[in-house]
Amino acid sequence: VVFLPRMPAPEFLNLIALADVMLDTVHFNGMNTSLEAFSVGTPVVTLPGEFQRGRHTQAMYHRMGLGECVADSAADYVDIAVRLGTDVAHRDAVRQRILERNACLYEDAGVVREFERFFREAVARRPS
Repeated sequence: VVFLPRMPAPEFLNLIALADVMLDTVHFNGMNTSLEAFSVGTPVVTLPGEFQRGRHTQAMYHRMGLGECVADSAADYVDIAVRLGTDVAHRDAVRQRILERNACLYEDAGVVREFERFFREAVARRPS
């Protein structure tokens, strides 16, 4: 494990693009980091948690119609990560599928409209 200092966004994206695989943190997924990884095609292995905060990356994969990097156990998480880290052909195929399908994660006006709806309703329902 190598800890790197904070870096400017372009350098961070370059680093992510060079990674073979990223590991999603357990219990609190990397929402923004996963979006950044998917933007450059880097696979992120995730093990969804019980709560919403641990299911962000799973939801992104679901939205892309991909599931092979979503683990159902700790052992499966390790197996998926090892395969992506050691099987170049498999990793390249996963990376290509992510790049082909990631557009649905960005600039989705429907998501913006849903946030608008939520905030309008929340303000309308606030106690006087």
